[in-house]
Amino acid sequence: MSEVKKKNIFKRILYYFRVDFTTIQGRLTGGFLSMAVISFILIQGANYQWSRMVENRNIIIQQIAPTRFYASEVTDKVDAGIVALEKAFLFNDESFLDEYDALMDKLKADLNALKSYTEKSGNNTLIVLFSKVDNQIGNLKREINQLRNIYAKRKQIVGIDNITQKLQKTLQSDIASIVNDIKKTTIDIINLQDNLQQDYDAAYKELEGYRPWIISIEFFVAVALAATIGSLLILDILRRIRRMRDALKTLAKGDIPAKLEEAGDELNTMVRSTNDLIVNLQEIETFALDVGNGRFDSEILVFEGTGSLGTSLMDMKNSLKAVYEQEQLRAWATAGLAKFSDILRRNNDNIEVLCTEIISECVKYLKINQGGIFVLNKNDKEPFLELKGAYAYNKQKSLQKKIKLGEGLLGQAFLEGGIVHIKQIPQDYMMITSGLGNLQPKSLLIVPLQYNEEVIGVVELASFDDFLPHQIDFLKSIAEVTASTIMSAFSNDATRVLLLDMQSKTESIKEQEEMLRLNAESLVVGQEELSKNLDIAEKELFKMKQILDNILSPIVVYDEKGIIKFVNRQTESIFSYDYGELNDTSIRTLLEMSPDEIRTDFAANRTRRGESTTTKELKQIRAFSKNGIQSIVEMQTKVFETGKERLLVATLQITNS
Repeated sequence: MSEVKKKNIFKRILYYFRVDFTTIQGRLTGGFLSMAVISFILIQGANYQWSRMVENRNIIIQQIAPTRFYASEVTDKVDAGIVALEKAFLFNDESFLDEYDALMDKLKADLNALKSYTEKSGNNTLIVLFSKVDNQIGNLKREINQLRNIYAKRKQIVGIDNITQKLQKTLQSDIASIVNDIKKTTIDIINLQDNLQQDYDAAYKELEGYRPWIISIEFFVAVALAATIGSLLILDILRRIRRMRDALKTLAKGDIPAKLEEAGDELNTMVRSTNDLIVNLQEIETFALDVGNGRFDSEILVFEGTGSLGTSLMDMKNSLKAVYEQEQLRAWATAGLAKFSDILRRNNDNIEVLCTEIISECVKYLKINQGGIFVLNKNDKEPFLELKGAYAYNKQKSLQKKIKLGEGLLGQAFLEGGIVHIKQIPQDYMMITSGLGNLQPKSLLIVPLQYNEEVIGVVELASFDDFLPHQIDFLKSIAEVTASTIMSAFSNDATRVLLLDMQSKTESIKEQEEMLRLNAESLVVGQEELSKNLDIAEKELFKMKQILDNILSPIVVYDEKGIIKFVNRQTESIFSYDYGELNDTSIRTLLEMSPDEIRTDFAANRTRRGESTTTKELKQIRAFSKNGIQSIVEMQTKVFETGKERLLVATLQITNS
């Protein structure tokens, strides 16, 4: 590193640590140095107080507690040694003497440790007590050694009948007296240590009592000094930034102020940055006006198009442009849906006219080439897709009227129930079979007509341009409402057939009225009997409903068409329905079941007339409450067959919500 670079680095370091009270930086440096010195003094005072408290606590931990511990250990070892001797003399077993010797070795180690802590304490009373207990243990060992010598020569001693009993008596008399003296002395040592600990604890508590006052005084002194120094520094800085404050207030109100006059002090950098901000805000104002007027190609000059703000403004312009384009597409889709809704409303009673107008308007509105609508025909033994409406780009082509299920792309798309979108079809690719003939478009789109998860037909569209995503989404919406309208038209056709049939039957009924009138008298008796039976049946039905209402599990009764005949009170309570609200509604209002599943449940419970059976397996199914909450229930079914109809009784059990 060159000498010039070293000098420059040294100058920079001195700049940040110089104490020049003519500058803001110098005043801040002096203020912080003063607060650092004060903080150091306060910390040293707190450390001194804390060191005294820690010293007292260390004395307790390092001297008093070990001394008390080893004094207790001496007593325990002495007691254990006497017990070992008694066992040796009582059971005439010398192995207990080995146990005694091991205990004496441990006792010697405990005495050495107790002696060490006693000498460290410097307490004369404790030293005297240790000498006393050391002498007592020496006397004890001598007495026990004499007994052990007698025990070792027990077979050679003549004139003493039972030497072991005498040895035990000696242990229980003379030796016990020495042991008691040892215990008293160790208890005196322990009590002395307890008293010392109490004294140290009292001193610790006294220091701890003064500590809050010392800390409070230190805190208030530090706060007062810091507040004084900080106030002086802040007041000086505030005087220098008042000019910028006025400019920023103007900016906060939404106005752009004039440029500030630059000065030669340390805040000049901030003044210059504020002036740059004013210039950039003026450019932002111009940019916002351009974007607000829809001119999204306006160039961003703020910060020369760089930086986070410049990038954010560019992102904002792109986002607004994308939103504008999405809004245009949404308006296009809304207008199209309104137009198609009008067609569906005007032609909901004639499928042929409906499909022709829908596909014609669809091709025109999307600006594509060809299209066709194929609807499922179930009248024949083998169902097929039948062309109901078509529109060609410039003329009607030779069209295939019937498509077998699974035949070509159209039949396969019907079976799979999904959208088929083929892009970039080669001109010489002739193997694609379509309901509109052998086409060679650039893009082919097949959209299923689906109603209540059931595919009833397909819409096929061909274009020499690619289908855009918003066009595909629009076609999906059109397919849904078209499928619903076609199903309604089917229902209307069926209704007309039923009306014609009803008219013919009405004439037949009128002819039979006279015959019925003649037989009325004979039916009176039967009606009375029937009335009695109905009364009985109604009473039984009322009892059954009362029983079902008192069952804690939800119970639903419905017929083969999925129409609910009865639910108990528990079902209405759990799924938030009013009393009787579910009666005569579809079971699919409450449970997620398809018509095939309803037929399967009745088929799985086949009964003979007047009998009933219950499924053994529980079936899990999704249930819906009135307020839209979904839950999983387990359902067990049972079929009852009356004279008129078969009813299925479902018992539900909620597993989770």
